[in-house]
Amino acid sequence: MRKLKAVKPSPALAVALVALFVALGGSAYAALIITGKNVKNGSLTTKDVKNKSLLAGDFKAGQLPAGPAGKNGATNVVVRSASFTTSGSVTCNSGETATGGGVEGLDSVDVIVMTSRPEPASGVPKGWFAQLRAAGEPGIVYVLCASP
Repeated sequence: MRKLKAVKPSPALAVALVALFVALGGSAYAALIITGKNVKNGSLTTKDVKNKSLLAGDFKAGQLPAGPAGKNGATNVVVRSASFTTSGSVTCNSGETATGGGVEGLDSVDVIVMTSRPEPASGVPKGWFAQLRAAGEPGIVYVLCASP
């Protein structure tokens, strides 16, 4: 097996390593020692502040412009339901959007829900679909419908 030859660092490499550690240690030291108490009021300018580093809580009331008004939220929320055997669905009325739903088995203690999902399965939900495992198992499917 071939032995690796030990190489002594040159004086230039030793000086460069010392300079590197001093530079790295100096900024770390400054980060630990300089605090907000050391900065005089009014001495910082926009050049001193990193872009996107300030939060809304860093400003006084009225200093930030208001954004555009958002859309009105749902003001009318209703629950719709339908009875079914093994599987079934319930839909929201025209102008309503399904925001959630669920299923309840009625016949036995050990009801196994196979499917409980928005209807249609993709796109804007207009209802809720449910399926129970046992054939002939009665249940109720629920949908939560919201409208402006």
